[in-house]
Amino acid sequence: MKDRRSDDRSIVRLDRRRRLRNGPTPTLPGPLVGALIALSLLAGACAHREPPPVLGDAPTWQLTNRDGRTVSSADLAGAPYVVDFVFTRCVAICPAMTAQMERVTRGLPEGTEIKLVSISLDPEHDTPEVLEGFAAKRHAPDSWLFLTGADQEAMFDLSQEGFKLAATLNPDDPAQPIVHSTRFVLVDGEGKIRGYYDSLEPEAMDTLREDLRTLLG
Repeated sequence: MKDRRSDDRSIVRLDRRRRLRNGPTPTLPGPLVGALIALSLLAGACAHREPPPVLGDAPTWQLTNRDGRTVSSADLAGAPYVVDFVFTRCVAICPAMTAQMERVTRGLPEGTEIKLVSISLDPEHDTPEVLEGFAAKRHAPDSWLFLTGADQEAMFDLSQEGFKLAATLNPDDPAQPIVHSTRFVLVDGEGKIRGYYDSLEPEAMDTLREDLRTLLG
């Protein structure tokens, strides 16, 4: 009668030879497995991210661009745009805001149709010629509009009442004669406000880019 123990020993030797030939079975550390699972779930969530909710109607406006053209909110219908309020003589927060605005479209698909809109709160100084020089120093593309209006009161009203962004005169501080919001506003192609984002917060800017992607499909 054949010895069963001999068969068992043969099976063990065969299994050992297979493992030596194929190499050890790879194993991943527990924390790495957890991280991979989390990344997978995050990727799935991003893939199914819903567009941001409608927060209200954006105001209608008609202003003068840096190239002298009259541009209105109706001209931007059909594609989203991001708007902020700045002024060229500002040496406090405006440079940082302008740098962040320049980065808004980074990482978006090439050929993405989106406008950047910077509106001056200092129209008496910020003429189209001044805005053109300001934009040229930053190599701003034509899709980035630098707009000015007829008078400061109208610009303040557009910021405060139209886009719900703070703006006030601060004559006691020569370095910052106008105090205003640092937030960017995302407007969709139908003229609806979809979000407010603090331009000085990196996480908020990441959220803005993600929200833009959802609106662009």
